[in-house]
Amino acid sequence: MRGEGCNIQDPASASTNDQRLTTNDLRPTTNDLRPLLHLLLHLAIPLLVARLCYPGRWRFAAFVMLATMIVDADHLLARPIYDPARCSIGFHPLHTTAPIIFYGILAVVPLIVGQRTVGTRHRRTVDVLHLVGVGLLIHMALDAIDCVI
Repeated sequence: MRGEGCNIQDPASASTNDQRLTTNDLRPTTNDLRPLLHLLLHLAIPLLVARLCYPGRWRFAAFVMLATMIVDADHLLARPIYDPARCSIGFHPLHTTAPIIFYGILAVVPLIVGQRTVGTRHRRTVDVLHLVGVGLLIHMALDAIDCVI
């Protein structure tokens, strides 16, 4: 008997609901590429901002801003840890309004205080705080964009 002991089906008797893979099924869709694009933007945008806004010390600025991705450690508190349909803003503790306001203060206040700081030792701290704030604001902006698209 034909096909006995295996799941071979006669093409003429195949149901209309039979799902067969085609080459189109193997191509990634926009939704498949979205998480990858999101991660690439989290890398590319801080690098671009560092290169354009801090040309004399862009490597240091990029390093500090990229290091702020540690803010995503709060994803470890969620179940499931990663959900592509979930909006990070407002859900994860470090992605809520109060921390985002604090990140804005981190970005702006060092610019004001830095004008009055005389010593170079304090200037370095002020610069790092500013870059941390900028990096976190970039991160939150990218996450917010991901929520609306």
